[in-house]
Amino acid sequence: MKCKLNVFTLAMLAQAGIMSAVMAQGFDLSQANTSKVKFDKWVCKACKAETGVNGNIGVGLGYQHSDDLRAANAMGTDNELAAKLDADVRYSNEQGYNAEFNADNLGMDNSRAQLSAGQAGHYQVNANFRQITTFDTDNALTPYLGVGSDQLSLPNNWVTAGSTSAMTQLATDLYAFDMDLKRQRYGLGFEYQSEQLWQTYINYEREQKKGLKTSSGSSLINR
Repeated sequence: MKCKLNVFTLAMLAQAGIMSAVMAQGFDLSQANTSKVKFDKWVCKACKAETGVNGNIGVGLGYQHSDDLRAANAMGTDNELAAKLDADVRYSNEQGYNAEFNADNLGMDNSRAQLSAGQAGHYQVNANFRQITTFDTDNALTPYLGVGSDQLSLPNNWVTAGSTSAMTQLATDLYAFDMDLKRQRYGLGFEYQSEQLWQTYINYEREQKKGLKTSSGSSLINR
């Protein structure tokens, strides 16, 4: 089963109400007399911005084994040998340009990561990824062929009956399969802030689901 979902968001924010009231009273900042202001003397000696690269990166490698697939919900993966990346790294310079990378269990079945970059007070772009996997069982039984596809069918030797005890081929036609559901979400975003006290942003998100889950139904048989 596959399912895709796209979400698109566009917004513009403005300090319209406040700015309109202020400008109506003649207090527009563009009309302020700044000819005698010495901007070059505006120095914050206690404000020392950290520049360069700082943060931490961690790499993990492990082995796990369990007879119950649902244990993978706690382990974060059903792979016996698993590797992961954790990161929290930031970069900035004196011109206000910055970048940040965050990762949590990247490489596992349940993981997330985000990368953002831009210039403080001007613009910011970001990309993100998240994966969530729910493990149910690896011993689900069914006589149907084509599990996971759009069409199910019974074996050619199937014996139709009103009760399972009369289905003589049921025991031989049953086969086991894994039942889990994986959801992957991708996102892109852009934010811009102008010098006129307004800002706008745009976000795009895509989600894809793949896997199997339980459902119920009923059927009638004419005898």
